Amino acid sequence: MVETDELTVQEKRLVECARLGSWWEPETENGEEPDMNPAKAENWSADRTLRAAVIRCLMTGETWPGEMGPWPVGCKGVMVKGAFVSGALDLEGVCVSRTLRLRSCAFDGRVSLMDAETKTVVLSGSFLPEGLDAQGAKIKGDLRLRDGFMVKGEVNLTRATIEGQLVCDGGCFQNPGGEAIDLTLASIGSGLFLWKLRREKDQRGLDGRLVLSQARCRTYTDDRESWPEQGKLVLDGFTYERFHDCATDWKTRRDWLQRQAAVHLDDSFHPQPWTQAVKVLREMGHDRDARELAMQREIAHAGSKGTRWPMRLWLWFLRLTIGSGYKPHLALFWSLGFVLFGWLVFAGAANLGFMVPRDGAVQSAMAAAHGPLLQHYPRFNAPVYALDNFLPVTELGQDAAWVPSDEQAGQRRITQDGMFAETARLLLGHDRTVTGKAAARPADTGGLAAPSVWLFRHGFHRFVYWAQELLGWVFISLLIAGMSGLVKRE
Repeated sequence: MVETDELTVQEKRLVECARLGSWWEPETENGEEPDMNPAKAENWSADRTLRAAVIRCLMTGETWPGEMGPWPVGCKGVMVKGAFVSGALDLEGVCVSRTLRLRSCAFDGRVSLMDAETKTVVLSGSFLPEGLDAQGAKIKGDLRLRDGFMVKGEVNLTRATIEGQLVCDGGCFQNPGGEAIDLTLASIGSGLFLWKLRREKDQRGLDGRLVLSQARCRTYTDDRESWPEQGKLVLDGFTYERFHDCATDWKTRRDWLQRQAAVHLDDSFHPQPWTQAVKVLREMGHDRDARELAMQREIAHAGSKGTRWPMRLWLWFLRLTIGSGYKPHLALFWSLGFVLFGWLVFAGAANLGFMVPRDGAVQSAMAAAHGPLLQHYPRFNAPVYALDNFLPVTELGQDAAWVPSDEQAGQRRITQDGMFAETARLLLGHDRTVTGKAAARPADTGGLAAPSVWLFRHGFHRFVYWAQELLGWVFISLLIAGMSGLVKRE
């Protein structure tokens, strides 16, 4: 039931303004502009008070008691600026085709649009002390909570449908310990603007949780000042098509995603918010940032407590070797490093006589220093041998001709001289040519050769040989998988 009291002078003026399509504003006093800060409404004069029930009648077309019929309202709807709205503004379940604009107004009760159907609703600059309930509302236009809008309590927009924009920039949303803005399952036809939530002194623009779970919008706009505190952002299921007028670099988006609740990052990793941001960046043409953010997703996944340790190891391995599938060229650098290391080891082994021919006859000729037979046998080439050993399937001839040996035998002259061989000689042993059947002993080599001979006699170069074969299969396979996109997780 609506109230039966007679309308005040200011309420009658409001009815007339609605009919004419003009703004209701407080009248000036002594030529001075009235204070329009709703946070100081206790200092406002009594003639700035309008009952919420009057605004409801204007919006719904209901007949005020004692009137002959509904009040006529122009096509611009109800427009009020700088009023103190007394009582709860209850528009729950109403269906109206009028715009409601309440700018810089102060309320002392709750505002409810629950399950309402209405056109654009503007509450910019207003102060709501008991929250805003718009669950299931269908707004055929914009919902504007900007330019100094202040609310204490929850702004509940779960299941709401806003065909236009939800604009919250410059607003202040306070609900410590609870949801400041809840957009679960909300659908926004155009853009969601959280850009620049206002700060006054030490006051946060958004104090409470921002819940965007299962919400949808076309464009999304924010900045760091509009983000909630760490752990108070819920993005699981949130979908959007573009970032608009805000940072799109991967570091900013990573920091934004890391504001999510710990349950979605550490306890049980939810990849959807990361994948959505990667998808949007790629579709906007920011390929490098999309790739880097995708790698950050895998890092976050690997660091999650809910990820079992075998998967963690696998994710970290993929990250280090091929950039989680987004930098397959890293496998080439790893492969080059393994080949260079093998080159060094095998050159040193050959220099000290620990590389022998696979052919037994050639081994005998080598021990007896039969020059003619050795001249027709492929000479040992350390870099080609390392490459031949590392590459799977491919045969370059060196691996088929030479093999690591634990016995020191052979001659320096069967190796290819070169810069890397000389480096290996300096690092792994002095140049000691074996010319007879007797093999050089560790004590005979002297200097740096002694520890090198000990390593080779204990199979170090043989271990490198086996490791290179295994790593060759692994890294070439990773390179192929990375280039083909098999390990990318979109």
